[in-house]
Amino acid sequence: LIMACCWNSPYFTLLVLFIINLLNYADRFTLSAVLIPLESHVQDGFGYKNDLTQLQVSFLQTAFIISYMLLSPIFGYLGDRFIRKYIIGIGILFWALFTLTGSFSVNYAMLLVMRCLVGVGEASYSTVAPTMIADLFPVEKRLRMLSIFYLAIPFGSGLGYGIGAGMKSIAEKVIPPNYTHPLNEPWRYAFRFTPLLGILMAVVVLLCVKEPKRGKADGHIGKGGAAVKGQHGFKAYIKDLKYCITNPSFMLSTIGFVAVTYSTGAWAFWAPTYIVKVSSGLPPSHGLCSHKFTELEASLIFGSISVVAGILGTLTGSELSKLIGRKTKTAECIVCAISLLGAVPFIYLGLVLSQYSNCMVGVIPILFLAVFMLCLNWAPVSAIVLYVTLPEKRSTASSVNILLSHILGDAMSPFIVGWIAVSVAGSEAYGLTTGLYTTAFVCVLGGGAFLMATLTVVKDRRLVEKTKSNRKLQDSDNDCSDDDSSNNEELLHGTVHT
Repeated sequence: LIMACCWNSPYFTLLVLFIINLLNYADRFTLSAVLIPLESHVQDGFGYKNDLTQLQVSFLQTAFIISYMLLSPIFGYLGDRFIRKYIIGIGILFWALFTLTGSFSVNYAMLLVMRCLVGVGEASYSTVAPTMIADLFPVEKRLRMLSIFYLAIPFGSGLGYGIGAGMKSIAEKVIPPNYTHPLNEPWRYAFRFTPLLGILMAVVVLLCVKEPKRGKADGHIGKGGAAVKGQHGFKAYIKDLKYCITNPSFMLSTIGFVAVTYSTGAWAFWAPTYIVKVSSGLPPSHGLCSHKFTELEASLIFGSISVVAGILGTLTGSELSKLIGRKTKTAECIVCAISLLGAVPFIYLGLVLSQYSNCMVGVIPILFLAVFMLCLNWAPVSAIVLYVTLPEKRSTASSVNILLSHILGDAMSPFIVGWIAVSVAGSEAYGLTTGLYTTAFVCVLGGGAFLMATLTVVKDRRLVEKTKSNRKLQDSDNDCSDDDSSNNEELLHGTVHT
């Protein structure tokens, strides 16, 4: 924080990007904290005779993720070719305005459209921000700086649960009971806090953040020491996409990351509702084990799990990668595999106990360990994407990573779990439990993908380093040619003068 006080410091830019990431994830998971009010009370404001189904509510998150991932390639193209701080600043303004507008939705369709448009802002930021951090810090510092940046995910997710449940609770106490205007329902206030901070941070980005030279921190330099950047045009972009898709380590790490986003997306969206509905069906004769959790309690509990387990997991993943990295260059892939495969027994055990033990309180520590294991991934997987791709293609690589990991991951998982929940015969709690079992299976597949990446990552890193060396040699040759040309010109002028 002390180092970040100087506006020209890279730590200041890191701090600003961290805060924006925090607000993004807080907004993303605010919705999860008000799912039950949306299901049971939203008809008062939207004019429906029936409650919204779990499928309709879950599609709000799915629609946002679909919009977010489909727009990512566009911002990937822009991020490799234009000034990135302008892309981020304008995107954050879009995000804030559409989030705020969504809180005034008069029907389900309007809320759905607003959640889709929120994806415009998040796509602009999430695609470009990691590449700026890569250009601010050298390789030996980058993993730790990325881990700091990704601490915003668990902290922001937990904050989102707290903001959503807290703002709704405050609104219920402050708003007079006789003031029942549909646009003043308590759940709407959950979406009216983070946008104000988002507008402030957009101004800070546009006016105060300094744009780093693309590729400088890695020693990748263009002609005359200029920043490297992607070529313009559709054909150049297709070439960049082909480069990413044919990069084995990049594709395997992206497939592995699908498992992370699928599992975290499903649990982040459904966990508070799952805790409430499972505990509500417990017999009353088991003391503490039969405690019936309220919406606020469930949101705060899982929010706390997300914050504490997420912070510990993110920092542990970064430091474990550095420790294993002293022995092997495949360290990040190994940590990511350990993360996913290690989460499987905790997810399975937690779901089995919640289904058969009649004690939801005892399941919460097991969920903590599952979230901790999943969060080991955040910094290492981002480091893999950055160090196996060239600097002028990193925004495109990030966009492809976002597109594939979300279209197969958290864009689908809330909807799949919700679909299974309403399709399985039995109680709602049993249906949700059955749907969440899919997260354990997907984690096994993701862990296998990261183990396969250990076979290719060293070769792909060497190719990037070789390109850097060739660029330096080419730039050096150009300098020598310029010097020779200058000397010849002086000699020629001297001869003419004589």
